[in-house]
Amino acid sequence: MALDDLARVLSDKKRLGLDDELCDKLRITDAQVTRARLEAEANERAHVSIHLVGVWVEDCRDAIGKGEVYWWSIPMLGQGDGKIRWSPLVGLPTGVPPTSVGSKKWLPGISLKDPPLLAVAPPDDEVAACIVRIGFYEDDWAPAELGSALKVGMEALAEAKLPVADIDAFVKPIRTPLWEALKAKQDDFMLERDAKFLREEGQGFGAGSITSMLTEYVRVYLFAKDTERTEQCGPFELIKGQEQRIIFPSSLEGGGQLAVFARGKVQVDPFGALDVDKPFVDTTIESRHEAGLAKGFTVTAEEKAEVVAWYTPPR
Repeated sequence: MALDDLARVLSDKKRLGLDDELCDKLRITDAQVTRARLEAEANERAHVSIHLVGVWVEDCRDAIGKGEVYWWSIPMLGQGDGKIRWSPLVGLPTGVPPTSVGSKKWLPGISLKDPPLLAVAPPDDEVAACIVRIGFYEDDWAPAELGSALKVGMEALAEAKLPVADIDAFVKPIRTPLWEALKAKQDDFMLERDAKFLREEGQGFGAGSITSMLTEYVRVYLFAKDTERTEQCGPFELIKGQEQRIIFPSSLEGGGQLAVFARGKVQVDPFGALDVDKPFVDTTIESRHEAGLAKGFTVTAEEKAEVVAWYTPPR
C-alpha cells in the first residue's frame, strides 16, 4: 500500500458509521490533504499499515445453524512514556456486520488483495507502539448494528482529550457506547484483545510479519506492511494439484522478511506444509539461502486454496 493508496483509505468519508458532521469532528480531510500530511509525517521514512488477512472460526458458538460473526477494532498509538494518542492518520474504529459462517471455516468477505486496514503506525521516534483493540463476537438475539455502533464510538473518540494515561483510559470511553449499541452483552464472546506492534530497530512495528491471536473459538491473523517497501505476490486462487511459482520483483536478500499466508492446505517448497493449524510462513531470510531462492519458490495446493506472499527487503 503506497502513500497514495493509504491516503485514499484514510480520507474515505463513506466508511461505516461516518457522516459529514462526524468527519468534521474527527478532522477527516480529502485525499490530497491527507497525502500531504502523511508525506510530512514520513520525512523519507515509511509508515507501517496493519491489516486483517484471515479469520478461522473454530467454533462459532451457535448450537443451531451456521452462526453469525461480527468484529470491530479500535486503533491507537503508544508513546514512550506509556501515554496513548490518536490522530485521523492512525485510522478509525472499524468493523464488519454479522456474517454467516459456521464452525471450522474461514470467515468470508476478507480480501487478501485489499485486506481491511486496522491501523497505521507513523515513522515517529516518539511512537513506541501501534496498538489495535480488536473484538470478535457471535451475534445472538437482536441483530448487531455495526454502523450505528461505530458511529457512537467515533463520536466518543471525537470528544477525547488526548493523550491519555494508558490503553484502558483511551479504549473504555469508545468501547462502552459501542458495546452498548451492539447489545453485545447478549452475544457470545469469541475474542477481545490488544494487538501490539512495537517500534524496534530493523523492521519497525513488525513490518513484513504476520501476527496471530488465538482462542478456542477463533484464530485471527494480522499482517504489518511497510507501505513503501513491502512487495506482494498474489493472491492466487488454486485448485487441488495446481502449482504456483512465487517470484517477487526484487531478489530475496538475507535479512529480508518473507511471509506466506494460505487459506487451505498447501505445500510451500522449501518451507513445508501450511494448513488451518499452521496457515502461514513468517521468516527472516538467511544469507545462505539467497541462491536457492533466486528464482523464487513453489506453492502446491493439496486442496482448493487461496495464497498470498509478501517480501519486505532489509533496511
